[in-house]
Amino acid sequence: MPLTLRRTPRTARGFVEPLLAVGEAIPLHMVLVPGGSFLMGQTEAEKAELIRQVGEEDYEKYYLRELPQHEVTVPSFFMGRYPVTQAQYEQVMASNPATRYDADRFVALNKPVVGVTWHDAEAFCQRLSALTQRPYRLPTEAEWEYACRPAPPRPFRSATLSPLRSPTTTATPPITMAQKGNTGKKRLL
Repeated sequence: MPLTLRRTPRTARGFVEPLLAVGEAIPLHMVLVPGGSFLMGQTEAEKAELIRQVGEEDYEKYYLRELPQHEVTVPSFFMGRYPVTQAQYEQVMASNPATRYDADRFVALNKPVVGVTWHDAEAFCQRLSALTQRPYRLPTEAEWEYACRPAPPRPFRSATLSPLRSPTTTATPPITMAQKGNTGKKRLL
């Protein structure tokens, strides 16, 4: 099925995956991230701040591999604008892992899927690829960091610091490309 890229004022180019339209649920929005180069890794100032926040021992355990900062070039790629929702995951995988938790707090069509491992996420991408006849995959570390950076590049920041995740984590990383500009309004990279 051919894709039509559309552009509207103040939005990025992308498409909505038509096979994942689930009633009232948020559809799967894919956004084109233009390729480019950026400095990946930490600056010495970021290193000092991380050590201040998490301590020397945890820094060496979780963050030491972020040095030295180096230039990375990524080609253009598509990335999900929003986290994969429970409705989308259930449509592709025929199960909702959130049902293992407190249903009142965790289960809802438009909430991000929870309780998936890296292997589960890989299986989701493989099944979605087979279903749509388009290639889907998880972003590489470089693509993820590049997409999270505002343009022009500034140091990568997250609201909270957390140790690097292992392949068996049950956390679902947010896959969003929205960021706040000087006006306080959201804009896409």
